[in-house]
Amino acid sequence: MRIITFLTILFFNLDIYCQDSTKTLVLGLCGHISYNNIGDQNVNPSIVANYGKSTYFIGPLLADNVDPIQKRYLTGLQLGYQIYPNGKGKVFSFFFEFDFNLLSSKIKSEQTDFYWGNTKYIGTRTIEIFHLDNYLSYGFNIHFLKRFYFSTSLGLGGGWSKKEFIWKANTGEVFTSGNSKPNFSYFNGIFKAGLGCNFWTIKKRK
Repeated sequence: MRIITFLTILFFNLDIYCQDSTKTLVLGLCGHISYNNIGDQNVNPSIVANYGKSTYFIGPLLADNVDPIQKRYLTGLQLGYQIYPNGKGKVFSFFFEFDFNLLSSKIKSEQTDFYWGNTKYIGTRTIEIFHLDNYLSYGFNIHFLKRFYFSTSLGLGGGWSKKEFIWKANTGEVFTSGNSKPNFSYFNGIFKAGLGCNFWTIKKRK
């Protein structure tokens, strides 16, 4: 919570510092591929709101390859904030970014054989997964065709995670391994790259 509070205060102060007199509210969409502590290659589609030198985004986090038995994307939440200290240029725009990623999901296997100690059982395996990660990144946009842009960023952060394995045998016995409570980890990294489009101007105030 201290990290979240610190980053919130930091970006609030940057936003006040970077305010300009003319602000246009523009909505758009963007999609990123991200690599971080959660999955090998995640998909991040977002709704984007641009106002002055600030950008806000929110959307689902589609986490891939969290575990080898995973058969489809696990769905979580990702949101964040960008501040452009030097404004949004015509071609290049550099920004600082805060990313919040949340994933709480279960992966359940089919009936299978497993060993606990020297005893063989038949049953199912459930993996309970939890991630709450925060990242502070630096990146840039390359604008083209007026409303489209390529975006990339690289950052560091920390957060809480757990991965608990629950084996349930057909005999009714239950065995667990892994961590049952989230543990905090420092210096998780994130890399993002994707495309976006700003398409709807709502209002302009001078």
